[in-house]
Amino acid sequence: DFEYFDKNPAGALQERLNRDAEQLGSNIIELPKNILGKVTCILLATYQVSLVCPMHMFIIAMLPLPIAAFLQYKLDNIINGFDSRGRKLAEEAAAGTAEVLKEIRTVRQFATERRETARFAHSELLRSEATERARVISELFGYLFGVIIVSGMIWTIYLGVGLVKEGKMTPGTLFDISIKLNHWVVFRIIDLIRLTPQARRAFEPLGRICQLLQASPKIETSGKLRTLTLANRAALEAVLEKCETVTPRGGAGGRDGEQTVLREELAVQDGSPPAPKGTVIKAYEYGAAGEDRTICGKTWLLQQDLSFPLTLLLSMKKVPPRFKGAIQFDDVGFRYPTDLRKSVLSGLSFNVEPGAKVALVGEAGCGKSSCMGLLTRLYDPVGGAIRIDGVDIRDYNVHHLRSRVVIVDQKPVLFAASVRDNITYGLQREVADSEVVSALQSAS
Repeated sequence: DFEYFDKNPAGALQERLNRDAEQLGSNIIELPKNILGKVTCILLATYQVSLVCPMHMFIIAMLPLPIAAFLQYKLDNIINGFDSRGRKLAEEAAAGTAEVLKEIRTVRQFATERRETARFAHSELLRSEATERARVISELFGYLFGVIIVSGMIWTIYLGVGLVKEGKMTPGTLFDISIKLNHWVVFRIIDLIRLTPQARRAFEPLGRICQLLQASPKIETSGKLRTLTLANRAALEAVLEKCETVTPRGGAGGRDGEQTVLREELAVQDGSPPAPKGTVIKAYEYGAAGEDRTICGKTWLLQQDLSFPLTLLLSMKKVPPRFKGAIQFDDVGFRYPTDLRKSVLSGLSFNVEPGAKVALVGEAGCGKSSCMGLLTRLYDPVGGAIRIDGVDIRDYNVHHLRSRVVIVDQKPVLFAASVRDNITYGLQREVADSEVVSALQSAS
């Protein structure tokens, strides 16, 4: 839903996606392979050493490992704090940079380039300081690890020398045990322990991505279209036998006002329950890009030059071809999700008759733009209802609703495309050049 983008700036999302994708790509295959290889070597080496090494020597050699694991745990917590701070600083810097580049004209007009540059440099300096502190602490812990491991190795050799003096072990056996015990077992376990930060960094982005994928939007799901793939024309005709062509009340006459509606249940292959009676077969996919083409009645569809397999798009929500334009706000209340303490609209009620021209006038922040956001269901009101042509807008397919509501923003938006593509943006049909010329003439 749109509130997600209110809470997460575009620049921060882009930085998060780039960083998470890079970390996952570098760790998701190599890291498990490294861990599995080290665990296998440790198990084999431990078995071999246990056959020739006295138990008390083996235990002494293993004693530094719990200490090393505890220190690694503490180090991991410290580094995690620095990494989290650095990641937040990087996301804030990316979000600020994206805003500056987007509004570079305003930045130039107010001559604030130096201030924006200084703000970015300050953020990068804080991130560099966090990274450097993490590096220094890691090196200090690394030296401490070395002291602990070498101490254990020296103590193991010291015990072995005693056994050699007592005649219970030969020097060659002591050398062999020391090499296998320390280099094959202890050092590899230490390497495995040191992989824990890398494992954490690998699972962190995976957790964020899974959290994003599991997020369930409340508004956008009402625009979801169910798909029905048909193998041949006979299958299409069988489906259309269960449909009827209707012209919704208040709809325009002619083919453009006709819809294909199910008059009985229809099984769909997506594993969901059957599509209920009244479901609208809204469009079908065509072309290599899978673009949508609106269906104007059964007869019209059968007259088209179709290629199979054909995918039909079904809408459970209302998708009227035309709106009369009667708008009703009934006791509407609203708060932005980013600040639920502040009431933007409270008990707002008004009616707009079809064809009427109505102006919403008020001071900045009184809720004029919020009304437009509610009308197109960028947000849902916290109280009351909004109706178009007497129907609650929550009963309409949200994407269809937005495609039928025209908003001319006070600030024009141009995509990096041709003039024609910008003018026809959002239209789900073929547009003739004459229509584009007419629109340009009407706007000039």
